[in-house]
This record gives sequence, C-alpha cells and structure tokens, in this order.
Amino acid sequence: MKPANKPYIVVIDDDVHKEDYPLIDFIERAYGEERVKLFEEPKDGVDFVKAHLSERIIVVLDIMFDGQAIGFDVFDQIIEESVLVCIIVMTGSLESTKSTDLQKLINGHAWYLVGRDESAKSILKLIKDAEDHLSMRVDGALEEWVLRQNAEDQKKPFITSKEGKTYSLLDILRAIRTEDDEVAKKLVKSITSTAIDILSRDKSRIGN
Repeated sequence: MKPANKPYIVVIDDDVHKEDYPLIDFIERAYGEERVKLFEEPKDGVDFVKAHLSERIIVVLDIMFDGQAIGFDVFDQIIEESVLVCIIVMTGSLESTKSTDLQKLINGHAWYLVGRDESAKSILKLIKDAEDHLSMRVDGALEEWVLRQNAEDQKKPFITSKEGKTYSLLDILRAIRTEDDEVAKKLVKSITSTAIDILSRDKSRIGN
C-alpha cells in the first residue's frame, strides 16, 4: 500500500519529542514519517483532525498533560467533529481513572484504552487493528476508490442534490465522516444496500 493510501496517525502527547519514546519510531517505520503527525499541544492536534476529516485518521491520545487530565476534553472535541475517527487513549493508570471518565470514553466509542506502560509493539498492533477497521467501513472503501482518481477529478462536482447543492468526491467523504449531511447519510445507505444486493445475488464474491 502506498503511503498516501495509509491513514494519518495523529499522536497527541506532550512527551512525543522525548528521545526515549520508541513508539514514534515504530509508527514512523510502519506508516512513513509523512503520515505520522506529532502534537505536543492538544489544540494543534484537534485542529489537524478538523482540517483532514476527508481522510482516514487514527488518533493516539494521551490523557495527562502537565499533570492535568486534559485528554478527556480533547477526546470530546474530536468526537464532536466525527465519531468515525479511531481514537486510542493512553493513560498512566487504568485503575485510577474515574468510572465517569471511563464511561465517557466507552460511550464516545474510544477504539481502545491502553496503559502507557504497554510496549510499543502492542500499541502498534492496536493501530494496525484500527486501520483494518477503517478499511472495512463504507467511508474507508469510498476513500480508496476516490484516491484512485486524479486530484482534479476528486475536486470536480460529482453529484447534485434535489436542492441544487453540488458535491465533489472529497465533499462526500467529509460529509460522511462528519455525519452532518442528509445527502451523505442517504449515500451511505444506498452504497450499503447495493453491496448487500450484489452479495445476495452472487455469494461467490464473499471472501474474495
């Protein structure tokens, strides 16, 4: 898979530039430096996610910043933009995390909650599992198709709604991931229905 087809791995952690942080080396070797974005400041990380909602994103988010559990607020800000962003939450102590905060993460569909003392290999495996999950979703499959088109075609008007609003392929991706557009919701339903219909008529496609 070419680097451009891989998801962005966004690491939001005030320790990302420390020399003794092997996880970053593992991620960059697996995904390429251009697809790995490191942010010590939570706001900068959230802003990057907001600006790239038309692409697949996996966030590795630390809870503690300068001794304060700012990560929970960062989690909320990202989920407000899109619940389709996979977020792996790192915390120093699972046992000391408040039950209300754990419930917030679970209800917000955190992909995984992991202790900071987990090995870099273990966390990288979680990231790859999240990538597999993204690839199986409708928006992930649509993105792979969109990226096969040239850059000019991605930005051209692709469909027009009954109300006269036009959407490019990139507009459709963003609308699907933010779930704030009725046309996008109908498109996802249509794609899913078509896939089910094809598979029901040709079961030989399953697993191929």
